[in-house]
Amino acid sequence: MVGLKRVQRQRVLGAFRRRGWLAVVAPSGGPIDLVCMKGGRTVIVRCVPGSSATYRDVRPFLEAAWRAGVEPVLAFAVGRRIRLVSASSWSDFVP
Repeated sequence: MVGLKRVQRQRVLGAFRRRGWLAVVAPSGGPIDLVCMKGGRTVIVRCVPGSSATYRDVRPFLEAAWRAGVEPVLAFAVGRRIRLVSASSWSDFVP
């Protein structure tokens, strides 16, 4: 599963970078996988294997976003596709 998450993280990283975002991988061990910035906007990304996550799974991530004052984005891996969802509004996120 760690290998799958690494592949997912690299795909999300590439998607943000292709759209002109400065995207970096966050240090491992925490709830944040990526930090992305563009035009004064900052989002943090959590990669979630599968198509759903429980509140218990993402709570530390949401708390980190709230403390930092940034927008939280969840990246769900659905087959070969990645779906980005804004965790603050639960709507699709377009980088």
